Amino acid sequence: MNRAREMSQDEQSELIGLLRIFCRQVFDNTSEMLYAHDLKGQYTYLNPAGERLTGYTLEEAIKLNLSDIVAPEHLNKVLRTISDELTTSGQTTQRLEITTKDGRRIPIETTSWLVRKDKCPIGVQGIARSILATPLHSPTRHELQPLSRLTSRQRQVLQLIAEGSNTKDIAYRLKISVKTVETHRTNLMNRLGIHDIAGLVRYAVRIGLVSA
Repeated sequence: MNRAREMSQDEQSELIGLLRIFCRQVFDNTSEMLYAHDLKGQYTYLNPAGERLTGYTLEEAIKLNLSDIVAPEHLNKVLRTISDELTTSGQTTQRLEITTKDGRRIPIETTSWLVRKDKCPIGVQGIARSILATPLHSPTRHELQPLSRLTSRQRQVLQLIAEGSNTKDIAYRLKISVKTVETHRTNLMNRLGIHDIAGLVRYAVRIGLVSA
């Protein structure tokens, strides 16, 4: 006879309680963002890793909609994904950008799936991680060499650019003028031999300068 069926009702309730505690500990201690929202995009859950990534507490997040966090140019893609999930089964993985509480833009990769109750869809759950969390490969000596020619201030500017901060944000955070930020950015590009912002971001990711 199955051991689970030999348990008393109290023992089964205790086991279920322990499993719930275990699941909660996993959710709270994972390094990946776990989230949930209803079919209208209203957030219903955000774990501690999600709080750190977005800057929003759980109490703040559940008052927000997808449109408050997903970057505007990616919102339609996310909404189409939800619509597609209503008619299909399985998981959907996609890359997009979110806007944090302090206005930074962070590229993430999400895997989401539909949640059903009595076969009726009631919401979406998902896992997300910052694409900038780790470099794609170990930087070579050749890649690191230009970095040694940068001043500490230029490294700060490079890191903030790679994290998605705009010129005004960088000026505010470093307590320097917008013109000074633009000068640092120009000098960065000249020293690294890179001619656009996207190139600076890719370089920062390759050498592991940026972190989520």
